[in-house]
Amino acid sequence: MKVIIAIVIISTLLTTGEIYSSFDERIKESNLANFNKEYENVYEIFNLEVREDNRIKEDKIKQEQQPITISESKAILLVKDMFKTYGYVPKVIEVDHREGDNYVVHVYEIIQDDEKTCHTATIGWYYVDMYTGEIKSIF
Repeated sequence: MKVIIAIVIISTLLTTGEIYSSFDERIKESNLANFNKEYENVYEIFNLEVREDNRIKEDKIKQEQQPITISESKAILLVKDMFKTYGYVPKVIEVDHREGDNYVVHVYEIIQDDEKTCHTATIGWYYVDMYTGEIKSIF
């Protein structure tokens, strides 16, 4: 009887050990799977951050490489400010077209001849450099 009890006890211990061993292996596998998923998530986030940082750096380099141009409205304001220093600002200042790196700015007044007719009186034509804002008279 003692032998049977000993065999049952040993058998139970062995079986229980196998169950615990199997249970431990499943826990380890589950933990490893969770760790791998978490690692993949962190790795993906890291890669997104690196790509975003690289995109920002590339955009900054592109901006630094591209010369900054002034707008047509800024060119008009520059010509207007030039005329303010003379104490007279014409009624019409407009960009007529572009030539190379310059805006061609037409400065004129509209003169009323009589009730039915009028004409323009050109005061000047000016180049405004798109990059520097420098103004040069065309005449």
